[in-house]
Amino acid sequence: MGMQSDKTYVVVSPGDDRFPGVERLIALGDLHKTTLGVLPHAAYRQYADDGTIVAAVDGDILLGYSVFADRKTRQDLKLIHLCVALHGRGRGVARAMIQSISDRYPNAMGIAAYCRRDYAESKVWERLNFAWRGERPGRKKDTIIDGWFLSHGHADLFVPNDIDAQRLIVAIDTNVLSDLSMPDQRTGSADSLVLTAEWLEDEIELVQTQAVSAEAHNTTDPGKRKQIAGRAASIRILHADDRDVTRLHKALLDAIGSEGLARDPSLVADARVLAQAVVGGADMLVTCDRNAVARLQPTFPILGEFRIAHPAEIGGQLDRLRRRMTYQPSRLLGTGFSSQPPLGNETVELGSLINTADGERRAAFRALLNHSAHAPQQGRKSVVIRSPDSVLAAFYTYQADQRILSVPVFRVARSKVEHTLARQIVHNLRRLAVEAQCDQVVMTDPAPTRVVVGALSEDGFDRINRGWRAVTMQIVAAFSDVVAATDAILGADDQALTPGPLTAQEAGQLEAKLWPAKIADAPVTTYIVPIQDRFALDLLGTQPTLTDRPSALGLAREHIYYRAPVAIEVHGPGRILWYETQTRGAGAVVACSRLIGTQRDNASALHEEYGRLGVWKRTQIEQVSRNGIAEALHFADTEVLPHPIPWQRLKALSSTLATIQSPRIISAELFRWIYQTGHGR
Repeated sequence: MGMQSDKTYVVVSPGDDRFPGVERLIALGDLHKTTLGVLPHAAYRQYADDGTIVAAVDGDILLGYSVFADRKTRQDLKLIHLCVALHGRGRGVARAMIQSISDRYPNAMGIAAYCRRDYAESKVWERLNFAWRGERPGRKKDTIIDGWFLSHGHADLFVPNDIDAQRLIVAIDTNVLSDLSMPDQRTGSADSLVLTAEWLEDEIELVQTQAVSAEAHNTTDPGKRKQIAGRAASIRILHADDRDVTRLHKALLDAIGSEGLARDPSLVADARVLAQAVVGGADMLVTCDRNAVARLQPTFPILGEFRIAHPAEIGGQLDRLRRRMTYQPSRLLGTGFSSQPPLGNETVELGSLINTADGERRAAFRALLNHSAHAPQQGRKSVVIRSPDSVLAAFYTYQADQRILSVPVFRVARSKVEHTLARQIVHNLRRLAVEAQCDQVVMTDPAPTRVVVGALSEDGFDRINRGWRAVTMQIVAAFSDVVAATDAILGADDQALTPGPLTAQEAGQLEAKLWPAKIADAPVTTYIVPIQDRFALDLLGTQPTLTDRPSALGLAREHIYYRAPVAIEVHGPGRILWYETQTRGAGAVVACSRLIGTQRDNASALHEEYGRLGVWKRTQIEQVSRNGIAEALHFADTEVLPHPIPWQRLKALSSTLATIQSPRIISAELFRWIYQTGHGR
């Protein structure tokens, strides 16, 4: 007999009077934690506060619940728990909860789920119409994790195609390592065990520092030492240059101060673990010692966006942590990173870019470099990027031929800015393709690191047989014409788009994926936003105006512009045409950006949320606030117009633009004319 469904139950979310208490959901989840995985009780409450829990109830009877994450960085939703009580099974409860989540987030690309293949529950995903998206080895020996995805009906172009997406690098301290090694012997180990939950496997990679490894080795109890060694063997040890560690360690101790060290001498060891984690390229350090977080607080200004957290804090804030840590262009602005052709003496340095984590051999990497070095006569160019202290940070090669920009080598060295740097380079490859009048960027490096793969995926590249590919289209046209142009580039056998109506969300995502393409008939609002030239200096970090474009290396793909709120509210997704006002004389439209979103709040809240994206300090945001509130415009993919449009021409075209002192909404026709004229077409 097939599954039966009834309508005597409802699916509710927090805020509904019928929503059961979180404690009841926790109790049900604990009953099934063997297959669901560990979720800290604090994380349940965090998800409830965020509104990302639904529950199925029949009167006062709890039938099931689902916890999920709104992954804004990936524009999808991820199931954390999908739990149906034994007395609720066979009634369509799981399907109803999934449908409720989809109904609440129609603009999300879909819902992702991950499940061990050997679990009996793994069969449910097919019945719920999820599509299989690949597999990877699980943390436990001889286990396989399947990836599943339920599309919300948006174009397949948007569907995640790589189950092994970029993960946050999470360093653990000795206490956490001991918890993972001997959970039955340590009080409070449940908090640490959440780090091994299967729903986190595709989100984080656990690593240990050399100091933690040494502390484990010095465990006096032979039995405990053996257990710790067995668990530690499966956790990668970060490599950190001892000279850099020593310098940072000293700076951390100086920040703590002699009085703090006298009160707690253990901070010397804690600071060394922290220094090794930062230098080794971790995104955060996890410790169960909440007191250590407070004691190390004086070091936070030195650490920048690096975070120290308790294990229980990770689950409920994963997407926010990812956004803050993996893309921090403020770290590159004005820091002195340089881009230059190779000098020919970088052989030893380039050896540090071998992807040993994924099994690449030195001989294979040397052959790849030799092929690149002997191809300059074919128009191939190589680029070396160095940090301010001249350390090799990245290396890539490219060649434009037959309307394809080929990238045979693309490596980024491990560092605290590797994620940001990789995304900067990926977008710069698109710019190079546009300049060379190429329709595609094809990256064929045979052993890209996870960081590079993550940057490619986030920038809209698709995995193909020979690597990764992105389409670049310098076009302003109706969606049907964009579809036809894409088919012409990729061929009839590789159709990527299907004609049909687009939402504003889909149009914005598609324009990002096909950048710098613009869909003329999309339901996307375009704003002309004034910006004073003195603020343009802060916006771009190095140049006095938007028209003096700095190098793509030093320019963030994403930005934040703060202004005083006005009557006309700006809403994303949309487009911005930047009208740069001059201290003397009339202004001009000088650039075009993709508007991601906006937020109005006080200066502290805005700086906490967006500080990673820019160079503005909290006090500067306060200066542009009105009645304590400022407006943040979050935008990306800025194009400087080669031919700025002066105010006189704008005024002649539209009487509504007689003055541009605050944001103005313009028609699709006027946007098209300004954009094309700005590009000299």
